[in-house]
Amino acid sequence: MTTTARPGQAGEPGRRRPVSSRPSTDAATDATTDAAGRDSTLARPPQPSVDQSVRTELANGVVEQVAPYRRPNSQPSAGTGDGRGTALRAGALALRRWWFPAEPYARAAVLRTIIYLFVIFDIRRLVNDVVPKGYVPAELYQPVLVPRVLQLPAPNPFIVHTLQAVIVGGCLIAAAGLLPRLAGWAVALAFTWWLFIDMSYGKVDHDHLALLVALYVLPTIGFSGTRRDRRSPVGGIRRRWVATSGWRDMARTESVGWALRCVQVAVVATYFFSAWAKIRVGGWHWPTGATFAWAVDRRGTALSDPVLNYPWVLVAGQWMLILAEALSPLVFVLRGRWRAAFIGFWLMFHLTTYLSISIHFLPTAVGWLAFAPLERVRAGASRVYRRVRGALTRPGVVRDTLEPITPQS
Repeated sequence: MTTTARPGQAGEPGRRRPVSSRPSTDAATDATTDAAGRDSTLARPPQPSVDQSVRTELANGVVEQVAPYRRPNSQPSAGTGDGRGTALRAGALALRRWWFPAEPYARAAVLRTIIYLFVIFDIRRLVNDVVPKGYVPAELYQPVLVPRVLQLPAPNPFIVHTLQAVIVGGCLIAAAGLLPRLAGWAVALAFTWWLFIDMSYGKVDHDHLALLVALYVLPTIGFSGTRRDRRSPVGGIRRRWVATSGWRDMARTESVGWALRCVQVAVVATYFFSAWAKIRVGGWHWPTGATFAWAVDRRGTALSDPVLNYPWVLVAGQWMLILAEALSPLVFVLRGRWRAAFIGFWLMFHLTTYLSISIHFLPTAVGWLAFAPLERVRAGASRVYRRVRGALTRPGVVRDTLEPITPQS
């Protein structure tokens, strides 16, 4: 018995198979299939595009774009330049991760308190001649570049006392974390003008760069997520202040990491550009001449005066300083104890310069705290405080005697 093929069947002579209702995803594949005589009714699954990227969620919440997925026999798409686009994206993402590391809020909160309290000390003990300069004739005022461009007025008693009040009041408010942005930027602008006045009378210091950068970037971290913690009435004022300041907020954010990174870069730039300025202004005579001998002869102390009898020691110290300042960016490569040793070297150097020639770099030394895990210091201080408080308030013990209290009958 002969069966007549129905229209549309594959075996019907002279008739083409109807096009499947499923959308075709590859015209070249369909053409190859027709030419080979394949009659499969299943459409091929859609293939991923050449430029489609795979995104991976990292543990710290940062989304990293990794290399595009390609089939082994696929060709690179136009514009990638044989993988150069992938390399550029990977480099940009690595640079972003370096500038925006996720760091705990408590680290920046502790640094913020230290920085603002140090600013009050700075204008009272270090840069403390701004108020007297408000009473000298205006003809002696020779502004540096920025105040000259901004056409800031010459200092007078009203300006200097107003700046002093704004700095002190704003630092106290910002150190407590009450108005971190408003008070922080007010302090940054006022302290900048304060330094402009101080350095417009013939002497310009470079040790305040990191401190000034910190005053501008710390307000960007904003409020802490624990500032509304009012649950426990015990230790009311202190507990509320700790909650407001953010010392216990361990949430990691990129904004905190960026602020800390800016302070770190400013600290390193202080040393690196100092070496560049020494060679640019003094030439190679700076490390080979009598630079340290002149400093010791002019400002020496009982600790450094005997070294004048050994000039080779002073010349070796000059070369060591130039080399150490030029290699200061290595702190970003070092980790763990090596980084701690590197930072400790610079802190000992500043202590030595202060003891030998009475020159301090306290603002820069404070900036090194941006590298420290200050949230751990806060936790350790809290444990010591609780132990001391528990020992003093232990039942049956009087603070000024070791004899136990005998209950009265």
